[in-house]
Amino acid sequence: MASGLLYIKEAKGYRRVFKEGKKVFSPHFVLYNAAGAVGGSRLGISVAKASIPLATRRNRTKRRIKEFWRLKKERPSSARDFVIVVKRGTDKLTNEAFYKELTNIFDKNLP
Repeated sequence: MASGLLYIKEAKGYRRVFKEGKKVFSPHFVLYNAAGAVGGSRLGISVAKASIPLATRRNRTKRRIKEFWRLKKERPSSARDFVIVVKRGTDKLTNEAFYKELTNIFDKNLP
């Protein structure tokens, strides 16, 4: 993980975002957004084995999402927790389509 970027690491954090968060859907992702703790915005990634069966592709998908988060210039002014749930077929997207869809879903969801 890159320094300065915050990630949700514990199951308790994921459960809270799933329970309290607002959902935004796209063809390949579901983005949950909830008010976060003080200290900055955090990201969580959920890639189920059922949606991407091969571990190498699941890991690559997570790396692509983390790279998107690292490069993202617009951050919410308040501390927010985001969880991205990956749907089937995401591993087959081109980089351009992948990042465009993530950008669109985040733009819809930023306060």
